[in-house]
Amino acid sequence: MRLMAASPNLPTTTISQYKRRCGRPRKTTKLTDHLLKIAMTRNPRLTTKGLKNMYPKLVAGVAVQTIQHRLQHHLATPSSVATLKPRIDFALAHKNWTVDDWKHVLWSDESTFQFVANHRVHVRRPILYVP
Repeated sequence: MRLMAASPNLPTTTISQYKRRCGRPRKTTKLTDHLLKIAMTRNPRLTTKGLKNMYPKLVAGVAVQTIQHRLQHHLATPSSVATLKPRIDFALAHKNWTVDDWKHVLWSDESTFQFVANHRVHVRRPILYVP
């Protein structure tokens, strides 16, 4: 590309656009990446291990971390903890509470209380704007 910019008078057939790049070859093809993104769009709660088990021949020899990296950085579907919906449900369920109702609530602003093991569900949602 630099050569094309430096000499605009050369015909485009003179310069190979498909020059072999340096570095390690990709483990997944663009088609594989596209199929992974479709699978994550259809089922956002699918884990990368589940995705690898779902398509064993498609991602044979590809590590789970590689799939995570592809989904987060190259396919714009980062993982986030699904906490928005429970918060909205809580707000809608308690929007008509009186002050007396809120007096019976145990507030834990300063301390963290954990009564049950922490089981977070990660969800992948596509990013709408990628700079």
